[in-house]
Amino acid sequence: MSKPFVKYGLMAGTATIALFLLLLLLRPAAMFHPVVWWGSLLIYLTLMWVAGRRARQHSDTPLGFRQMMQQVFPVFVVANALFYLFWYVLLATRPDLVQIQYDILTARGWEGSIELLRPTLAGTLLMLLQSFVGGAVLSALLAWALKEE
Repeated sequence: MSKPFVKYGLMAGTATIALFLLLLLLRPAAMFHPVVWWGSLLIYLTLMWVAGRRARQHSDTPLGFRQMMQQVFPVFVVANALFYLFWYVLLATRPDLVQIQYDILTARGWEGSIELLRPTLAGTLLMLLQSFVGGAVLSALLAWALKEE
């Protein structure tokens, strides 16, 4: 592959999907736990780190912050695009999961309608785009740690 970020992004997205599929088989309610969602970022961060380290090893010149951002942020973008495609299809084809999520949220005091949880393409794309803000922050921290200037 000519673009390493595609390779590492696909690896991160696939590993995250595998985690959620495993939870789906073992305990579907666990898929909605905040620790699982935040913890799954460790998969992304690991492969973003690997992509940055590999870029540094294969570069003839030191990579600064900007060049490192160009290596690590696209990994997040590819991984999360793949994951959100999976998540949309999963929730669209498994309404029982939407009900599980609704039950968990209402038990915690949430008063919204279940209709707000049903997946839409527009809603999923909006969540994906919003995730890029956090991904950019994580990428910036990683790029700063990996830069060679």
